Amino acid sequence: MVIQMVNGTEFHDAEPMVAPSARPVAAVVRAAAILRVFSHERPTLHFSQIVDAVGLPKSTTHRLLLTLIDVGFVEQRQDGTYALGIGLFEVGSLAYANVSLRAIAQPFVLQLMDQTKETVHMGVLDGFEVVSLEQASSPHSLRAEVYVGKRAPLHCTAVGKAILAFVESGPWLQRLWANGFDRYTSDTITDPAALRAELEGVRKRGFAVDNEEHEVGVRCVGAPIRDASGTVVGSLSISGPSARVTPESVTDLSRRLLQATRQISAALGYAGAGHPS
Repeated sequence: MVIQMVNGTEFHDAEPMVAPSARPVAAVVRAAAILRVFSHERPTLHFSQIVDAVGLPKSTTHRLLLTLIDVGFVEQRQDGTYALGIGLFEVGSLAYANVSLRAIAQPFVLQLMDQTKETVHMGVLDGFEVVSLEQASSPHSLRAEVYVGKRAPLHCTAVGKAILAFVESGPWLQRLWANGFDRYTSDTITDPAALRAELEGVRKRGFAVDNEEHEVGVRCVGAPIRDASGTVVGSLSISGPSARVTPESVTDLSRRLLQATRQISAALGYAGAGHPS
């Protein structure tokens, strides 16, 4: 009986179930070791770095990487470095479906989309990017397109700036600033001083705005989500065409957005009143 198909390859359950104490399959253990080399601090790695980290022969590491690439768990980028692939997120999202953040946020995402009739999505920090974990698309034919698993930069999206503004200083943040910031449109903020001022504004008002900084013709509003400890664990965003999501409409949209993020944060156990969200 076929139990799964990945990139055209069928996996069967012909082998009997084994007890947990049985000897693990070496190739699977080694592949898992490669996946665990990647981290928030090291989202991309050179082949030599992977070899050094796992302590396997180069030929073995190369074969395992090719297999992981084939099934979508690892991707090789244009500069030759390796990163975790979207296939790994797709599998992981099945396990993540019952995690409290996504389960709690889902009805608020749907409610906010129904109120605003614009695309709403929730994202979390992953490496130096934000990944969308939940979304509800606008019913309009002309709308912002966001899908679960979509990645976006932190510095020029509302969902990203709403997280970045509340990240505490440390090695990760230092590396982010040292890497520089890519320009996506003529309105993208790439100057470090200007971006710091922008993030200070986010902290003061409690929400972020993407004024066509990532995509021309798309404006977004985003606000942070906090857990019981007060830590920002994600963000919620309303996105739409700039013709509908105008600077004048940001006031009403941000009010609705902040109400939703307060409710999600409260459901996660956050009881603080000192933060706008």
